[in-house]
Amino acid sequence: MFCNRANWEYRGMMNDILTELGRLSDEWAYIVEHYCEPKCKKLGYCPEKNSCGLMKRRDGKYPDLTDPRG
Repeated sequence: MFCNRANWEYRGMMNDILTELGRLSDEWAYIVEHYCEPKCKKLGYCPEKNSCGLMKRRDGKYPDLTDPRG
């Protein structure tokens, strides 16, 4: 559910939180299942300096959506 480059402690904690949120109701289960995913899946490319390889790194043809300057 999270970037493989994130600290294992953070991934474990967030996995526990999202598991419990999913148990609250069907609405929360839907939100967790459909909206909690690695940033690269939303962007279509990996914005990280050291990619895990799940998605290809940005090669210049995509706009950098993580840059606040646009």
